[in-house]
Amino acid sequence: MEHINRMVYTYWTQEGENYTQNFTSFEKMIEIFNLSLLKSKSLVDKVVMYTDLLGKIKLNEAGIDMDCVVVDYSLHKFNPQFWNYPKIITCSMQTERFLHLDMDLILEENPSEDFMRSELVCEKTRMLSQMRYERAFLPKELLNHYTPKLVCSGALGGNVSIFKKLKEVTSLIVKVKGDITDSNRFTLEEVTLTCLATLNSIVPTSIDCKYSHIQGKLKKISLGNSEINFKI
Repeated sequence: MEHINRMVYTYWTQEGENYTQNFTSFEKMIEIFNLSLLKSKSLVDKVVMYTDLLGKIKLNEAGIDMDCVVVDYSLHKFNPQFWNYPKIITCSMQTERFLHLDMDLILEENPSEDFMRSELVCEKTRMLSQMRYERAFLPKELLNHYTPKLVCSGALGGNVSIFKKLKEVTSLIVKVKGDITDSNRFTLEEVTLTCLATLNSIVPTSIDCKYSHIQGKLKKISLGNSEINFKI
């Protein structure tokens, strides 16, 4: 399988309402991001930031030297409390194998060739079985393939197909109105992706080198049964 040669990040400022991404300050976020970016540039030929327009302006002001793709995330019509949904949008926009990193995840060594050539790569997998309530809003076709060995999403990538399917499935969930809990966000990204991988017999590969994840927070949503084909 082709070696990943593209690394991407997402910086959604919610049209200027959240420049700090829950860091203690914008300056601290940039300090940590620069460490991540430096390593990424040493690993692959293409490193790209997906951000809204105000995010690009803010990064330019901070002296960040990288390619940016400006995305109008508001066109996707999602509850903004799903602040992790823009990452799913970014991943679904890719046209070649890629690795998406959170801005605070720093690869301190080079991942192996096996990792960079795997079909689905992630930060790590972790056992978490007490999610019955939080995952209740997922379609039963997916829940039938739930496994407690969950994908952890600080790093995600590999083949684009599963992320396009992830976007298709979650686009129905994120339109829900009202308050969103931390477990709703967690389920949207990590549980849904884990179920899709299991259903499609895809085994995730965890980062196999030293890395740091600096910042590495649950109301019930009813989606009901769906007509989606979950096969990739």
